[in-house]
This record gives sequence, structure tokens and C-alpha cells, in this order.
Amino acid sequence: MSTISVTCPIDKFPSVGQCIYCGSTENLTSEHIIAFGLHGYQELLDGSCTDCNCVTSKFEEACLTMMLGPVRYHLDLRTRRKKKRPTELPIEIETKSEFQTRLVPIAEHPFLLAMIDFPAPGILQDSIPITKHSKIRVRFHDVLPDNKTRIQRLSDEARRIRMKASIPVSDFYRMLAKIGHAFAASQFGIDSFDPYLLNIILGRANNFAEFIGGEDKYIPDDPLNPKERLHNLRISTAQRPNRRNELPLLIVMVQLFSCFGMPTYQVVVGKCRTLSPTLRPQLLGHTISR
Repeated sequence: MSTISVTCPIDKFPSVGQCIYCGSTENLTSEHIIAFGLHGYQELLDGSCTDCNCVTSKFEEACLTMMLGPVRYHLDLRTRRKKKRPTELPIEIETKSEFQTRLVPIAEHPFLLAMIDFPAPGILQDSIPITKHSKIRVRFHDVLPDNKTRIQRLSDEARRIRMKASIPVSDFYRMLAKIGHAFAASQFGIDSFDPYLLNIILGRANNFAEFIGGEDKYIPDDPLNPKERLHNLRISTAQRPNRRNELPLLIVMVQLFSCFGMPTYQVVVGKCRTLSPTLRPQLLGHTISR
């Protein structure tokens, strides 16, 4: 696998002239590569039509409220509905013989971030291609520096504390697909690779595991993407196993909440149309990074 270091201090990437999902040239709107609600600042100008925007907004909203809502509230990430943001979050406390749900102010609420560990994408494996991961694992990560103190305060009055996580797995796959495709399009344009993810993003296919998964081995950090950043995006190319005569695959490495050491996901966005994709002419002269 070879890494292409491509990230830019610019927040708004120039339009590719059409919707990056369906090809429409009408009713275009700017597309956040990583969702606004996850502190995503980079946008592809006129990158999505309003119809496709409605589709992507639905699965992003499911992830932002169900799976990633608590971490957004704890870190006070951006929202367009500040007045509707909760000031308390639920936690289950066992007092005698049963658990009871209690609302706790966010400043006192203990929290573990639940993220999914996926196997590697099926297309990158030597075995028979897979379209569904038979096993996925949810791992809980401590992201608050005073979490132990918060837990101890509640433990003084409870026998046990139970935290629950709601993870819309299909929506999370689609959000990763959307991030990967949008980032690749912003850097290389839409004519530099044959896209694999459009049907997944638009809800017409669910072969998520074929193109989206975790790392099957350690991949060193990119020095242009230090861990201090909230999220990391990197682009790599790789040959498909046992198909050395084919053009390489284009892969976006997505690490949400990288500053907390969260898992990195490999998103195979498509097949390169040349041996080495070239940056869009509008971006030449920039040092690309998030």
C-alpha cells in the first residue's frame, strides 16, 4: 500500500461541476466532507444536489444523534440547533436490586465513546470476496480526562452503573462511504477513478463489507495528519490481491476522533483510472491537509 499525502489548509474545495453522487448539474449545494455536526469544516462547493443531500443527511443525522450524540454534547461540537441541545444525559444506576434511569448534568455525566471495529474490506482480502462482515466488535473508549472521578461520584450511591450505546450500523457504513467518496472527489475530481460506493451512499445497495472495513494491520501515522486533529483523513492506493495487472484501488483512510486514538477505517472508493491519480489543477500549489 502506498500513501498519497494530500490534505489542504483550505476549507472550501472548488466545485467539480456536478453532483458527485448522481451527476446532476441542477440545484447544487455545498457538501461537507465530514458532517458539520462533527466539526467538519471542509466543503466541496456545489458538490451535491438537493435530492442527494436529503439522502445523505438522513443517515448522517442518525449517526450524529444516536451513535455520536453523547460525544458531540460532551465536546460541545457544532450544531445548528443549539437551543435544542440537551443539558442532561441518561445513565442507568443500580440502587438495590434493579437498574433505574437517571438524568445527569453533562458536566457530571460519565461517558465512554462506542466505536465499531470492522475486519478489513472484502475487496482487500485474499479470500473469497465478502459482502457482509460476519463479526463486528464494539469497543468502548474513555475520552473524558475526569471520567473516573465522575464514575466514582455516582458509585458512592450506586452498586453498579450501566452505560448503553445505540449504533445504527448500516447508517455508519454509509456515512464512512460518503466521507471517503467526497474526500476523494474533492482531491482528484470525479474523472480520476471508477467509483464503487455510489449505490451504497444512495441506499440502493448494502454490500458494505466489500468496500468498507477496518485495518488488518498497523499503518503508521501520516506526519501531515498529527493526532492532535479531531479527525484524520488520508489517501492510499493498493493493488487488489492476486490482480497485479489491474490498476490500483483508491482508498481513503478515515479516522474519526483520531485525537482519542479511535479506529481507522479503510474506505475503498474505487479503482484508479491511471497508475497514480493526480491532484486537481485547482489544488496544485497548496499543501493539502485537514
